[in-house]
Amino acid sequence: MIDPPLLLSTSHRLVRLLTESVSDHLNGAGSLQAELRASYDRAFSAGLTAARWEEWRDEQVEQTAIGWLLGTVFARYAEDNGLLARAAPTVDARSWWLSRFSSLANALATAPAQLWPAHSHMMPEDGAQLLIDFWQQHGEGGGRPAIDLRVTDLDTGFLGDLYQDLSEHARRQYALLQTPVFVEEFILDQTLEPAVERFGLDDLKVIDPVCGSGSFLLGAFARLLRHWATAAPNMTKVERVRRALGAVHGVDLNPFAAQITRFRLLVAARRACGSSSRLNSSTADWPINVATGDSLLAKGDDFDTHPGLLTPGQYHVVVGNPPYHTVRDQALNARYRERYNTCAGKYALTVPFIQRFFELARNEGKEEAGYVGALAANSFAKREFGRRLVEKYLSERVTLSMVVDSSGAFIPGHGTPTLILFGRSVPNLESDSVLIVAGLRGEPSRPVDPENGLVWQSILRHAHQGGGADRWTESRIVGHAALQSFPWQLSGSQPSAVMQRLPSNQALSEAVTRISYLASTGADEIFTAPRRDWTRQHTEQEYIVDVVSGSDVRDWTATPGRSAFFPRTREMRTVDLSKLPGHHQRLWPFRTLLGNRPDYSGRSYFESNRAWYDWHSVAGSPTGHPLRIVFAWVSTHPHFAALDDAIALPSAPVIELGPQSSSTERADLIALLNSSTACFWLKQVSNSKGVSSSHKSTGGGGEPWEAVYEFTPGRLKELTLPLDSATSFGEELAWLAREVEGCTPAKTIAADTPSAHRLAEARRRWNRLRARMVALAEEQDWEIYARYGLLPEQTLAPGLADIPLLMPGERAFEIALAREVEEGRGTTQWFVRHGIAPVVDIPDHWPSQYRELVEARIQAIATYGHLNVLESPENKRRWATPGWEAMQQQALRDWLLDQCERPALWYNTEDSRRASQVQTVSSLWEKLRLNRSIVEAASLYAPGKNLVEVLRELLADETVPCLAATRYKDSGISKRANWVRVWQQQQIEDKARASGDDHAARDIRRRTAVPPKFAAGDFRKPSYWRLRGKSDMPSERFFSYPAVTDREGGPVLGWSGWDHKERAHALTAMIEKALAGGKEDPDALIALVAAAQELLEIHDLTDTKAAPVEGSNRMPLDDWLNRIGATHESIRRWRPKPAKRGRPPKSSAG
Repeated sequence: MIDPPLLLSTSHRLVRLLTESVSDHLNGAGSLQAELRASYDRAFSAGLTAARWEEWRDEQVEQTAIGWLLGTVFARYAEDNGLLARAAPTVDARSWWLSRFSSLANALATAPAQLWPAHSHMMPEDGAQLLIDFWQQHGEGGGRPAIDLRVTDLDTGFLGDLYQDLSEHARRQYALLQTPVFVEEFILDQTLEPAVERFGLDDLKVIDPVCGSGSFLLGAFARLLRHWATAAPNMTKVERVRRALGAVHGVDLNPFAAQITRFRLLVAARRACGSSSRLNSSTADWPINVATGDSLLAKGDDFDTHPGLLTPGQYHVVVGNPPYHTVRDQALNARYRERYNTCAGKYALTVPFIQRFFELARNEGKEEAGYVGALAANSFAKREFGRRLVEKYLSERVTLSMVVDSSGAFIPGHGTPTLILFGRSVPNLESDSVLIVAGLRGEPSRPVDPENGLVWQSILRHAHQGGGADRWTESRIVGHAALQSFPWQLSGSQPSAVMQRLPSNQALSEAVTRISYLASTGADEIFTAPRRDWTRQHTEQEYIVDVVSGSDVRDWTATPGRSAFFPRTREMRTVDLSKLPGHHQRLWPFRTLLGNRPDYSGRSYFESNRAWYDWHSVAGSPTGHPLRIVFAWVSTHPHFAALDDAIALPSAPVIELGPQSSSTERADLIALLNSSTACFWLKQVSNSKGVSSSHKSTGGGGEPWEAVYEFTPGRLKELTLPLDSATSFGEELAWLAREVEGCTPAKTIAADTPSAHRLAEARRRWNRLRARMVALAEEQDWEIYARYGLLPEQTLAPGLADIPLLMPGERAFEIALAREVEEGRGTTQWFVRHGIAPVVDIPDHWPSQYRELVEARIQAIATYGHLNVLESPENKRRWATPGWEAMQQQALRDWLLDQCERPALWYNTEDSRRASQVQTVSSLWEKLRLNRSIVEAASLYAPGKNLVEVLRELLADETVPCLAATRYKDSGISKRANWVRVWQQQQIEDKARASGDDHAARDIRRRTAVPPKFAAGDFRKPSYWRLRGKSDMPSERFFSYPAVTDREGGPVLGWSGWDHKERAHALTAMIEKALAGGKEDPDALIALVAAAQELLEIHDLTDTKAAPVEGSNRMPLDDWLNRIGATHESIRRWRPKPAKRGRPPKSSAG
């Protein structure tokens, strides 16, 4: 039987080998290279790709490798299941495989072209031989685990898993994701079945324009077979199969997806005819209507053999699961916008595909219109790019019959919240109605069988009529007009009723100057860094600004987590980078990457003659406005705070108040926006991104309060304000937020050295202030209800002078929730997730009047439906910022690491000379162990551990090897080589420009390829990836030397604050000492010389401050090579020995 993990893991390795084989063959075959380049030029000229030639070529190479591998999987499957006789390989491996593919096609009654891999002529002989060797080694007696592809009933489901996991690049590029059978069956129930009933079987046509591995087409084929068996029992099996196959049509952009779908349909046809049927291409020649190409543009080589496949208005049924991602290719983006009038803003592919689905369906009047069913990302229903689709297309051009919110169901592989749309391709009538199945809660835990999940079964129960409701979903029938306005509101009846109760007063956009994004770097990982990094990297401080991202905005505070190089003057003119040598040095290695960023015109910075180091966009003066409010764009609950001295990045949009506004008005507005009423309203009109793994408290779909939303300026502008927006608590909440921020562990330690006493005092104050904030924010929520006219009794409004401090868990809704759980009327992870002890009895220490007020509020929550909605956990502030312990640990960690970076530790000042000096954990301990503040901080940070243990753990997470071979895996070394080639080209370009040859410089720039981004898997350790990131930007505090250790086996360290000369000095001292002593491990000596060579090469390539170091400052590399008997190339190929298992010896230092 098939072992999918074994098949997938071995296939991954084989794809890498085949890709290398095809690539080498292509590089050595000029005619093949020219042929492929001509194909690329045609695609580029036609606007079908904006990818660079190298990227496009590499994709075709991988497609060739995967296509051939799949062809051999098909052949082995056919052999193992008795569909194809086995045959011994011949000397010519490539020709033998092609003959096997042709024999397989004949056995499955189709033409060879249906099963031959894409670019079949690009596979070289050695690659074909690799495939023969692979299957022999994994056959019986082959010496490796056998791959057995035998199945029962000719099932091909394993190919769906192989399809989506075989290539990570293809998975991202094509959004590979197979549709589960139970979802496919539900959609076909609502589309194919009524179509058969309405149109009959003769000439019925079904299409999936994004067929993937063929789920919908296989399901439709099986259903049509059953219908034909019932309608024409005397028809031969072969003829029934022919008619059913002829009715299904598919297209996919991914060549190997189409290849898999064809094979699966052919096997299904063979199964339907019976295994004993004597069929071949001459007796059957099945009609397989599956093409490779772009469904949106009807472009692709296969359309020559499938003319008219995408002619609009011909299909009775159109179904599919279109990709959800945005279009990264600028050329395709432009073509799609030109072709589909629904495309707007930064649209997801869901938008043009929905239009395409309805265009392909028959549109010959109400009764003759085709049926459409699509599983789609729900983002178009709430995000601004979907407005045109909703208001100009779905509301005017089609008739929707049902919209299902499936975001709460567990659909394997679908992390993006989804909707299932059903409709017909004909304009709606005013009398038309739509069945809405609204999601109320997600799965409480991951179901063992997703088809039998509680939410999915609830959807099935409610998908036929309105008025049904349970804990999971609710169905209701609405007039078509309810879906004609944007954004769609697909919530249950109670939230809809609350929305209707909110008054239509002045919109927020009318009360403020602007709500928008303030600034965008276009490359945060390069332009931003922790504040300490700029000093360590010797950059000028004049143009460093603090920046705020969405994650920095929480509970009335906005604390900048990073700072950035802001290349603008006070007059907002771009600075001359050549006059800032420190920043120029830091950014120059990324020039090609930054210069090829697309700007708003779709052209690159280079093409637009923009400064390559400029930010992507800056709105007005980012630091000059006196009154701004910043908010988190993506979070589970809205967070608004005052923004004073920092620049807000795109993940933190801003609200600008008018010039006459006061700080009191800003505080009042922040209080209103942080209220549960504003939270409820925003969630009704904002796009839900579902429950992320980092927020989920259970293994299922999570609870509603865990869902992450996008709170965009476009939606916020429409928030209606109460007639009186003044608040009783806004100013005090703003003051409390500042005070809370001022006594955090980081601020306490920054004001003085760490001490247990000072931290304990700060903690007590922090807790008191925070409890006061919780109490006032709760009162503020109820005051806002009164402002909006939502309180049934004014006695529920705030009015007491004596408001006690509140701890999380003591708010009215939490007490009501705890009582529900205790009485068995509900379940929730709210208390567990937030570390709160449930409170069911109102605390005795509260003032009696406040006790009575809270009890009255609890009763009102139970009595009035709209208060029950507003006071539900999904609309109440979570106060989920890190607790004191976590903040103290981080603050102590940062402070201790800062002490380890003190320059005095990293220089030897003997003989009045300042020379760089390497350190080890033990030598640092010797220098730090007598510092009482450091010892006390270490004991607070890690009680029970001695200082040397603490230092070892801290430094390990902040150290990156200085030598590429010890930093990266093979994939990372390959990417690093690409970056080095880019630096070489940049240097040649700079020399051409310096000589006055601007034409040559521009030509070199045009031909320089953008270097690849790094991924976590390219680095040898996760900590290296965390410190370097996708652009490999150095941000580590320390670096380690290769293959050398101290007496305890720990690393020898250098400081990242050293400049090139200081790094060279330290390396020289280590190498000379090793050569003089004669006892150094030869491998370690080679590694150190390799590090020296790499340091010189990278310096000579990337140092923009001065000419390459010469004379006495130049390391004697050639002399070292002679003395150790090595060459430049041999040490360049050096790789570290495999790491030994086991724990390092424990130091005796204490």
